Amino acid sequence: MNFDPTQGRTQKKLHRISMSDSELGLTLLTLAIATLEFEERTQRQLFRRHMPMLYFLNRHEGVTFKQLTSLLADCGMKLCESTVRAYFSKLVNVNEAEYIKYAADRVPVWNRLKQELTGVDITRIASTAERVLEESGLSE
Repeated sequence: MNFDPTQGRTQKKLHRISMSDSELGLTLLTLAIATLEFEERTQRQLFRRHMPMLYFLNRHEGVTFKQLTSLLADCGMKLCESTVRAYFSKLVNVNEAEYIKYAADRVPVWNRLKQELTGVDITRIASTAERVLEESGLSE
């Protein structure tokens, strides 16, 4: 290690990588991205994944950010309301057209679902919801 007085810090010897090793590393990373399914996700990744539904709930159903935060907490995501609002705003700025299409495709289905679930015995809610979503082609 050498001390460089112009930068005020000790410089370490650079670790150099050959082009063939670099290309191999790039290939391995590309394969990893294409084939690996990581079990753990960050809260931000999960939020992004569920954003179309959160957008629908907020913009079409009038669910507040406080209610969204509570709903996400029930799903295991421990976020502050301000964080939910910030994530939501950033994602809407980038993908709003996608979320609008998602909502437009689902409004008729959700309206039908609400209609069919009105007055239904609580033990039949899951099966009724599953049937309606399958009939509409939206089941996952």
